[in-house]
Amino acid sequence: MTLETQTRAALIDQVQNFLSSFKDKSGSFRYVEEIDQMMAKQVLYIVVDYNDLVSQREIEIKFNNEPDEILYAFGR
Repeated sequence: MTLETQTRAALIDQVQNFLSSFKDKSGSFRYVEEIDQMMAKQVLYIVVDYNDLVSQREIEIKFNNEPDEILYAFGR
């Protein structure tokens, strides 16, 4: 496994952790619920609020510096 692959894999893990653990102000797992409803709604994407991303400093930095990489990680 190359360093780039390891870095990409680590970023994907961070994004998965963010999506599965982020709670909104009401305490709901906002993105878990949206992902769970994707099939029923027949949609292929969810909208992630940038303001939620700033709670994860590494993801925010990557988004600002290498947006293609973070978009790839979110897509995975």
